[in-house]
Amino acid sequence: MKSLRPIILTVAASIGYSFACVATQAASTGDAWLAKTGIYPSAFRKAPPDLETFRALKAEVLLGEISPFWPTSLAKQNAIATLWFSVDYAGHWPARDWRHTPMSKLTTGFESKLPTSDLSVPIIYFVAVESAGKSLVSPMRIVLPGKLGLQKPSTIFWPFLEGFEEGTDSWQLAKAKPDAERLSIAAGAHSGDAALHVRIPAGKQSVTIETTRVRGWHFHTQSADGVRIWLKTSGKNATARFKLISNARTDGEQAGSASITAELNGQWKSISLPTSVFSSVRLSETDLFSIEFIADGPAEFFVDDLQLIGRWKLPQP
Repeated sequence: MKSLRPIILTVAASIGYSFACVATQAASTGDAWLAKTGIYPSAFRKAPPDLETFRALKAEVLLGEISPFWPTSLAKQNAIATLWFSVDYAGHWPARDWRHTPMSKLTTGFESKLPTSDLSVPIIYFVAVESAGKSLVSPMRIVLPGKLGLQKPSTIFWPFLEGFEEGTDSWQLAKAKPDAERLSIAAGAHSGDAALHVRIPAGKQSVTIETTRVRGWHFHTQSADGVRIWLKTSGKNATARFKLISNARTDGEQAGSASITAELNGQWKSISLPTSVFSSVRLSETDLFSIEFIADGPAEFFVDDLQLIGRWKLPQP
């Protein structure tokens, strides 16, 4: 589908006002370069961000959605641009949750959409482009949806956080070295087509995985009461332990261990973890959720369907 941006701009001009001017004024208060650059995802830390190439990058409200737009002549070449975004307040850089989506190519540049479910929670974004064998990345920008002019959320907040159909980007082995074995995807999911596959090697008794999918604003602005996860092992009896962590990987880190554990076997099991079972954690500052699997290796574990629990009417386990 072609972008409606040129059509809307033409119509706006014809009825006596400049849409571009309105968008620019809104952007001046709701969309700006991040004052202090944060930590990029690992794939983009080798080269400094290029402000000059991306100077015209900005976001505006278009048809009830936040639309980042990067005008550039590279759109006329064989370039590929990707929008990376993270819904959360500035900070939490060592444990920030990033997502990405391809940008659409127009004759004048690249554009995309930022799904917005809460007008009060900022969105930090940047653009990465591959062109003529070169990789470039923009500085980070921050959008305040309400100040930018978005009148209502463009999407309904949905408490289902992870089903692994899109891979394992936000999951990793705890304290893993850069060259450590990566987590993998397996068939035989609880629902959908994919589940996370985790191994305890022979001679080991435990392995811990962690994810940035669970965020403090889920509890603070969306009133989540806890999390639910589906787990199973390959057949051996095993135990799972859980933690919510705030300000992870910083001097202010606090880890709250759940007072309940889960006994696992070869059948999928739903584990509900109300916030009340976690101690010594600042819920509003949460940025990491961890699961420790305990068994005599070699052993295999499968993870699926991470979701928030609370006010939402979701299928019961």
